[in-house]
Amino acid sequence: MFDSISFTELLTILLIALVVFGPQRLPALARKVGRWAREIRRTAAEFRRGLDREVKEIEGPLKEVKADFDKAKGDLKATGDEVKKSVEWIGPPPVVGPSPDEALADKPAEQSEEPEESS
Repeated sequence: MFDSISFTELLTILLIALVVFGPQRLPALARKVGRWAREIRRTAAEFRRGLDREVKEIEGPLKEVKADFDKAKGDLKATGDEVKKSVEWIGPPPVVGPSPDEALADKPAEQSEEPEESS
């Protein structure tokens, strides 16, 4: 708790408190501050436990949903691969653009020379 306060700073604070509150009221004030600090720590720990509980309650269903999505993703990929394998080019060979194999492979076509337009 006092990691960032050096010994001389703590001693200075205690001396100022002794002067301001006096030797009779200082022990009672220290007990009250100790109770407040304990209550704050207890409240923070309870809050942290509650958040942890909520996160654990949410993690279970989220893992199930993620597993379902991963399975669906795998199924879609497999279906897409099957479709790509079964598609054949049935049209005439293209004059311009990618070859049928390149078009079906979803690879970027290399720049080919376009035929000159006649005017």
